[in-house]
Amino acid sequence: MASLYQKRGIYYLAVQFQKKRIARSLGTSNLDTAKALMQNLEKQILLEIINGNKILNTPINELVALYLEAEHGWKPNTKKLNTHILNSYLQKGYPQNQTTHAMTIRVLNGCNRWGYRNKLIASYEPMPGGNNYEARTRVFTGDELNLMFNNITPKHFNLFVQFAYYTGVRSGEIRQIKKENVFYDYIVVFGKTGKRIVKLNKQAKKIIDKNNLWNYTVNYVQSTWSRNRNRLGIKDARFHDLRRTFGLN
Repeated sequence: MASLYQKRGIYYLAVQFQKKRIARSLGTSNLDTAKALMQNLEKQILLEIINGNKILNTPINELVALYLEAEHGWKPNTKKLNTHILNSYLQKGYPQNQTTHAMTIRVLNGCNRWGYRNKLIASYEPMPGGNNYEARTRVFTGDELNLMFNNITPKHFNLFVQFAYYTGVRSGEIRQIKKENVFYDYIVVFGKTGKRIVKLNKQAKKIIDKNNLWNYTVNYVQSTWSRNRNRLGIKDARFHDLRRTFGLN
């Protein structure tokens, strides 16, 4: 017999068999997600009861699915990144790139740690190498900036690129700027570190227009940046390098 119930807003699954009962957190406050998660977890808890309450080792593909469905308080971009990394790992194993390899280890450690806390795996030992990555140091030269500012198209995206350089603001933060967040000499942005105030220099003030902000999608920014970068022959160039270049100057 299995039943769902809530405790402090989080759904729990309780399974009872032959007077033995085990309750386990489903890690979510969403009823539909809880119902989806309970299907696999109910079978596992039942086996634990039958086998003497032993903790079973959940297969990695099932553990990843449960981990991604659970409630972690992630922002949408964080969930998207974790989903991409874990699914790529399941399909292809560890990536060759050193930085991506280290990030994969960190995400896997988070998944396994969560699985251990929720009694889905019997033990947890963090894998080393999560901090073994090379920090990116790429910045744009003055000639590269001039080439971009004079030739990137369309013009509206050109201003988007310039604004990123003159403020050091992340692409996602610029895309989400609203009219009410623009003031005379500063803007309020919302990003991975939360809400913050960014002071505008004279170049940034000239660019930003309350009636003409950038309601871009992340895919539009990535594709338009890549097309311009390739056309102009700028090698090893990422949009985020504009932020690093701003910090250097």
